[in-house]
Amino acid sequence: MTGDKSLFFDLKEVDGGKVTFGDNNKAKICGIGSIGNKFSTLIEIVSYVVGLKHNLLSVSQLCDKGYKINFESSCCHIIDISTNVVKFIGHRQGNVYVVYLKEMFSKDEEVSKGAMVLSEIWSLHFEGSSS
Repeated sequence: MTGDKSLFFDLKEVDGGKVTFGDNNKAKICGIGSIGNKFSTLIEIVSYVVGLKHNLLSVSQLCDKGYKINFESSCCHIIDISTNVVKFIGHRQGNVYVVYLKEMFSKDEEVSKGAMVLSEIWSLHFEGSSS
């Protein structure tokens, strides 16, 4: 989920209810869409949450979408199960693993508007952690 509307390749406005964070604060889900590169790596069903200050990826959602995540003490690898290709590498910073999406795209790829996420940081948070 993200609070940055400009990151979406496509976005459908919805009344998606609210999301509750680890500190019990709530925020409204105002849209659902896809971010990334439609030609290679696309993250679908990403929630647009007004006012969210950090971009969050759900480990369980990645697993449901056909990825496996191998965690090590200093990094994690997010692997496409169907191809066994590492799609993302997260580097541990404190208690979160940070994924720099610029690592997803080669410099020579034709990228869509959604690839403007290149400078954004996405953090993997675990169930029960606060945002």
